[in-house]
Amino acid sequence: MESTNPYSTPQNTGPNPVAPPTQVYVYRSLFGFTRLLTVLLALGAVAAILSAGSSFLQLDLLTRMRDGLPFTMEEAHQNDNREGLIAIGALLLYLVTAVVFGVWIVRAHKNLRALGIPNLTYTPGWAFGWFFIPILNFFRPYQAMKELWQASFGGIMWQK
Repeated sequence: MESTNPYSTPQNTGPNPVAPPTQVYVYRSLFGFTRLLTVLLALGAVAAILSAGSSFLQLDLLTRMRDGLPFTMEEAHQNDNREGLIAIGALLLYLVTAVVFGVWIVRAHKNLRALGIPNLTYTPGWAFGWFFIPILNFFRPYQAMKELWQASFGGIMWQK
């Protein structure tokens, strides 16, 4: 009876039966996502303006409190509620915008591959993933977006 060592190097029995998966990309229009992202960014600008206006009103209230001028507790509670509501709304809008932006970047990079653009440096996942890597998030997202821009307008000759 032959004893086999479970710690020995496996013997090569021929070609690897599991081939690496090949990624097939299909072009998908970005028109809807681009329009949605534009609306979300415009709403973000409106939210920033509302937040600045609300902060100005809060500053006025706090200045009156500091200077001993009259104010009501109802006014203070309304101020707190307004500030909280605007902050929660702005945060939710920011999160939705970030998700839509991430999907847009990934789809745009997949479209480059679907169109057969050669010599791309950044994969669709990493084009968005670089936003979450400390230090590298200062320059890699810019490089990935620059590649997306150049390849989108330059076609197969994008590097020239």
